[in-house]
Amino acid sequence: MDSLLSILNSSQGAEKVKVLITLGESASDANNFNQSLQFFQEAQELYLDSYSWELEREILFGLWKAYYELGALDSARMLNDQIYAICREQGDSECLIANYNDQAILYNLAFKMDSAIIVYQEGLKLAEVLSDTFSMARISSNMGITFGMQGHLERALQFFYNSYHLAKNASLSGMTITATVNIARTYIEMDKLETAGFHLKNARELTKEFKDSSSFLSIINFEGRIALQQRQFERAQSLFEQLLASYQQTEQLVQVAEILTCLTEVHLGQEDLGKAMMYCDQGIAIAEELELNEFRQDLYDFKSQLLAETGRPNEALVYLRNYQELRDSFLDAANAAKMAEVVAKYDAVKKDNENQLLRRQKEQEESKATQRTYLALAFGALSLLIAALFLFRYRMYLNQKRSRLELQETVAARTEELRLINEQLQGSNQELRSFAYIASHDLKEPLRSISGFTSLLERRLKDHLNDETREYMAYIKKNTAHLHALIADVLAYSLVADEPLKLEEVDLRALVNEVKDNLAGLIERKNGTVDCAKLPKEKILTNYHHLFLICKNLIENGLKYNDSNRPKVSITFKQDCNSIQLRFQDNGIGIAPAYHTRIFELFKRLHNRENYQGTGMGLALSQKIAMRLGGHIEVESQESNGSTFTLKMQKQASDDSI
Repeated sequence: MDSLLSILNSSQGAEKVKVLITLGESASDANNFNQSLQFFQEAQELYLDSYSWELEREILFGLWKAYYELGALDSARMLNDQIYAICREQGDSECLIANYNDQAILYNLAFKMDSAIIVYQEGLKLAEVLSDTFSMARISSNMGITFGMQGHLERALQFFYNSYHLAKNASLSGMTITATVNIARTYIEMDKLETAGFHLKNARELTKEFKDSSSFLSIINFEGRIALQQRQFERAQSLFEQLLASYQQTEQLVQVAEILTCLTEVHLGQEDLGKAMMYCDQGIAIAEELELNEFRQDLYDFKSQLLAETGRPNEALVYLRNYQELRDSFLDAANAAKMAEVVAKYDAVKKDNENQLLRRQKEQEESKATQRTYLALAFGALSLLIAALFLFRYRMYLNQKRSRLELQETVAARTEELRLINEQLQGSNQELRSFAYIASHDLKEPLRSISGFTSLLERRLKDHLNDETREYMAYIKKNTAHLHALIADVLAYSLVADEPLKLEEVDLRALVNEVKDNLAGLIERKNGTVDCAKLPKEKILTNYHHLFLICKNLIENGLKYNDSNRPKVSITFKQDCNSIQLRFQDNGIGIAPAYHTRIFELFKRLHNRENYQGTGMGLALSQKIAMRLGGHIEVESQESNGSTFTLKMQKQASDDSI
């Protein structure tokens, strides 16, 4: 940095602008965004139209990142519109891809999720045309974040895994780490902490391998969240305090507010009300100043609990009301954003219809004027015989025109009917998706409250509880956790057929190895093995994510419902000219023939949850996915003699989707 500053003092013109850009990028890499903004603003003031477009592009994107990281979103939006206009003028496709990505990020912050997805898709199409692997991986990762914000966690995982494979195959170290961290974050939100921890461990190893320190803080953040959910408060406190010091040093106030929120929850769990109150007050001050509503909502909730615990019920009630108002405003803002999009689409259609009507009226007027001219010339220049012939031909023309108009009107009416039906179907599908997400969210919230208040009662009354009461409380928390997982599985089941499935060449051995990595904790705990040596080396054409879910569920069942000292699942492959078969054979407890059909029904369990955990959704979800892929699952089993599940699918043609 010092050497660059000395070069800056002796530079002039375009060279000085280049040095300022380098200084701005260095400050940004060090998370010093205030200093980065100063360097890029100075570069913008010195920039002249005679300099290259590449310099202006670097300045504009550097300014946008600084504004975004500092929370100056209005400035970021204005600058993004300016970048878009210049990119179109210059015909710079790579610049346009980056601009699409930034615009979609701003839509996310405004709760315009549908608009964000549309813009991401435009950027992804352009990146695929240019074979820009980095942009494809980055946009896929950001689309996963958007679907995660909407509560579509399985779909978010699909995009994160796609980003991971793109980045890994192209040796994009930073993007590979980002995708791995996002996968871990999604598993945390799905309450699958063991799987999340496995992926965070991989992310740590990747940072060491690639010597990438920029992703290290994100990994620490999510490790802290896992420790917090596992009630490992001392470890969570140590990780979050490390993050707080780093973010305060670089003046990243948004991240500071986030970590203060986490530390408040940590000290609440430790029953250290003094420190919890201190961190909570600091977090509220920053969140209110920057209007960080997401953190304000959690902090108001914590503040209400702290005031109630310290015997100040009236003040606690004020913050509880603030929390409820802010929570309701989130829903109102999201609904308002969706309504604005619908109104904009309606206005565009209405305007287009009005323009078409004006064109038709103009064409009709011009046609009538032409006809009057022809009639006048005919009557003035030709004889009565020619006039009679003209009239005859004119009548034929009118009849043909009338027939054409009637046909056009019929086609237009049918087209309008089809359009209305299509809009109704799209609206119904959107309503069903929104209902599934809202129902899932609203059902999970009271479950968290039940579990949280049970834990609170257990702490408050710990010296007055007998063994029977503690057993009852443990039973409440266990069943709320089971119901939480059941709601997540029901939401995943309802979204299986939500969109077309993209086909790709899938390496079965690599897929099963990834499943084994995903189930590493269960395999180690059960002392089991998964044998995939007989799988072919050649690839098959199918949907990677959905085949992954089927294999994961069948392998997991083969290990879970297994009392053997060495549980084993063997996977074999068979194909002919028309079909593909994958067989999963285990040495588990087996299934009586009377239940071979019942096990594929929703919520049907053959064993109690005390012996074998689960929601009763795994095989039903797998069967539905198999049918979506054009196949089905069969079972062959006898009680106490293991089971063999066979996935049968038709071979797919080399289309893009099914």
